[in-house]
Amino acid sequence: MNNRQMPTFKELFVESWEVFKSSFGNLFVLSLVGSIIGIGAMVAIFLGVAGMGFMSAYKDLSSEGFSNVQNFQELLTPERLGVIGIVVFLTFLISVVISSIVKLAVIYAAGKSKDKPSVGECFRAGFVNLVPVAVIGVVVFFLTFGSWFLLIVPGVF
Repeated sequence: MNNRQMPTFKELFVESWEVFKSSFGNLFVLSLVGSIIGIGAMVAIFLGVAGMGFMSAYKDLSSEGFSNVQNFQELLTPERLGVIGIVVFLTFLISVVISSIVKLAVIYAAGKSKDKPSVGECFRAGFVNLVPVAVIGVVVFFLTFGSWFLLIVPGVF
């Protein structure tokens, strides 16, 4: 039987401050690199996919001018709207993956602050743990979503 008491607020604050001070450099660099990678990936996807067809059609139609609605409808064809949808989906997917890796790397850096891990080691730990964390996230989602239909909805009826 463990009779250990919870630490006081002051002890928790002091310990948190020490972890923050000892790993501030890693936390700052991880956040900065993650932001740069995320923005770069989104810009690359947008320019690579959307720029292929949408911008060329815009250039062709803008020379004639958008004097009537028909020209604008020619610009927004189902194929181009599909490309826009793909761009939005890929941007969302990449931003979720990159932000998850960065969050896991930050957690690793804070947890191992006494060992002073390198930024690369933190990113490797984030990348390695991405799949298990994603699987647990999906399981938690289904358990939460399932409880809605198994507990809340029958409770209302």
